Amino acid sequence: NMSHDIRTPMNAIIGFTTLAVSNIDDKERVRDYLGKILSSSNHLLSLINDILDMSKLEAGFLQLNPEEFDLSQAFEETAITLRLKCTSSKVKLTAHNPYRKCMVNLDKNRLIQVLLNFMTNAIKYTPEGDITMGYEYENNGIKIYVKDTGIGISEKNLPRVFHRFEKFDTFA
Repeated sequence: NMSHDIRTPMNAIIGFTTLAVSNIDDKERVRDYLGKILSSSNHLLSLINDILDMSKLEAGFLQLNPEEFDLSQAFEETAITLRLKCTSSKVKLTAHNPYRKCMVNLDKNRLIQVLLNFMTNAIKYTPEGDITMGYEYENNGIKIYVKDTGIGISEKNLPRVFHRFEKFDTFA
């Protein structure tokens, strides 16, 4: 199930590297190719990290590393990254960062990983409309949310959302 997800960025890395090498005199074109190589490399690294984390989780070896950090700052940095990923002019991405400072004691990397995964799916499955990410203090905890006007999940598929390797629409 992961083969397509892994091969796509890998093919982009190989293809654009080949093009960059063959167009070495055209600096603007090479710069464009290198940007695509960097983007695909980051995407591939993220996929590999997710696979390794899933393996650790299933084997009972995944450890959380809580640390104190400013959620407001981490959230804003993540929002900047996601705005760069959301390239469609038909999609409005909004980040609700309601606090100037919000000190928390969490595993920062895992929190950002989950937020990036939810937002990447929202961007991928929202061809037009709105995507909103945010957080707020609620019931002595922090509620983090992602809302979008994308294709959604049908009522009949909701019970399968947390099953392994589920894909509800082979064309999306």
